[in-house]
Amino acid sequence: MIKALVVGVGLLIAAYGLWFANLQGEQFSEFNVIILWVSPFIAAFVSAYLAPRYKLLLGISMVLPTAILSVALNYLYQVQGSSVDFPGGHGAMILFMTT
Repeated sequence: MIKALVVGVGLLIAAYGLWFANLQGEQFSEFNVIILWVSPFIAAFVSAYLAPRYKLLLGISMVLPTAILSVALNYLYQVQGSSVDFPGGHGAMILFMTT
């Protein structure tokens, strides 16, 4: 069960890391946007597939790492001096709730 959780979160970190690296390089790709949007679904599917039991619970649990990664990378990008759509603590709460 832990393996399934680690693999799912690892997929999310890889997808969000790729997105953040592309933002740092000031590159934009539609393919990367699709990866960013689809990665929570893939992570949930893979973690549920690998889990021996409680498959639905493990799949749904990918929501929390997705929201936390979104807020953390938004904050990190803002701290580096870049413009973000949802700045500050209030913006972080909005982003967390919508994610």
